[in-house]
Amino acid sequence: MKKEALWDRIFGRPAFLNEPPYKNRIWILNVLIALLLLAIATTVQSLILTPVQTVYMLKTIDMERVSAYVSEGLSGISKVMNEVISLMKNMPSWIMLLMLFLFFTITLAVYVFRVKIEKGTPQSLGLYKKGAVKQYLIGLIAGTAIFGSAVLLCVLTGGLRFETPVLPDLKSWLLIVLFFLGYFVQGMAEEILCRGFLMTAIARRNNRLTAVLVNSVFFAFLHLFNPGVSLPALFNLVLYGVFSSIVVFKTGNLWAAAAIHSAWNFAQGNLFGITVSGMWAGNSVFHAEMTEKVFLNGGEFGMEGGLCVTLVLLVCTALAAIWNPPKKPEPGGNDNAVLQ
Repeated sequence: MKKEALWDRIFGRPAFLNEPPYKNRIWILNVLIALLLLAIATTVQSLILTPVQTVYMLKTIDMERVSAYVSEGLSGISKVMNEVISLMKNMPSWIMLLMLFLFFTITLAVYVFRVKIEKGTPQSLGLYKKGAVKQYLIGLIAGTAIFGSAVLLCVLTGGLRFETPVLPDLKSWLLIVLFFLGYFVQGMAEEILCRGFLMTAIARRNNRLTAVLVNSVFFAFLHLFNPGVSLPALFNLVLYGVFSSIVVFKTGNLWAAAAIHSAWNFAQGNLFGITVSGMWAGNSVFHAEMTEKVFLNGGEFGMEGGLCVTLVLLVCTALAAIWNPPKKPEPGGNDNAVLQ
């Protein structure tokens, strides 16, 4: 089987790759552009978030204890840093929600660059209006089911157990709904940067395998400095990137992959009460407890750092690769654009 036919079989040939802009950049230049867009977005996020976090920490931290630590010299400075890190990892729900909603700056940066600067179309990012709601709903169900199967596997193998569930009160339910909306923003942002922009830009010049691998490694890089990150976690993040890339290629749009991503994070943090890529996720319906089997449950990073997620992702990636979606008329024209 010729390579091109093999890529067609595994990845499909989505119509959005034929959308303008028809740039012919080498892959490393596309990576640098993605980093620049990320830097611009995170700078805007920091201008809003840093003052908020600083005020919160100054009001929360015990300054007398900090002063005592500082007087101890270098060993005391280390203790101060540990206090700050502990506070950063256990920010209140409202700050976590602000962080999630600020991911919109990434989506905005990518859209402005692709559509306004490169004069491309929204469709070139995989954003089609036709079938968007259906694709997104299917993605939400799939993402919840996929992560739920990893949780079930982890429980059966002794890596996870659940406390007796206590139904959240009205305030907690409201926060859970807000977290769902926050993960809607966050999941779309990471997908539009890695798959919508970077993958499609590389695939226009290089083969689709290169586009998948480069954007998947880039996706893992985004989580490199998260608390508790490990080599198994980075491997799983790359593997998730490969899975999501195949979903985008096979469905021909970004909606299903974005929904799977958002549902995965929401289920992990606010349904099952597990840290999301090392970050505390606030209120949850259930409360999972990690056992000592860190190789299964991922430990501090959350289940994305464990073997159970690895096994589930391997199965899902294989199924996505062999999936042969029914042929449909190619989307196109302004009627299918999300934004005109």
